[in-house]
Amino acid sequence: MSVKNRTTGIALFASMGLLAACGQGGAPETSVTSGQAKPQAASNSNVPRSATLTVSPGTVDGCKPNQPIIATVSWHSKDPHVRVMVSTAGHAEKLFSEGGFTGSAKTEQWVLADTEFTLIDAQTGAVLAKQTVTEGACK
Repeated sequence: MSVKNRTTGIALFASMGLLAACGQGGAPETSVTSGQAKPQAASNSNVPRSATLTVSPGTVDGCKPNQPIIATVSWHSKDPHVRVMVSTAGHAEKLFSEGGFTGSAKTEQWVLADTEFTLIDAQTGAVLAKQTVTEGACK
């Protein structure tokens, strides 16, 4: 191996170590789905931006507001262990999924308008992000 190739390999190895030390890697993700909930359109709350939480699609069809949809909930956080909670009007908040720095989980066909997904730090209970599924326009 030439000196140039060895130096490049060492630099690449060192930068990978720095990324891991900064928490850019993620713990293995596990998903837990529980209970039934109704979907909400993805609208942001006034929650600090230490994390992102997205719900796709974030709206239900305004022509069929009572027809549940399947949604994908994705997150990215600086926190190594997070939980995604779900709640709907009149029902207690339930665990939807939990995982590491980055993850995603797919719902069954139970998401309706006003379903709220909340990303929390599993160790402190701090709210990191929220998304609410909304009712879109009738197309």
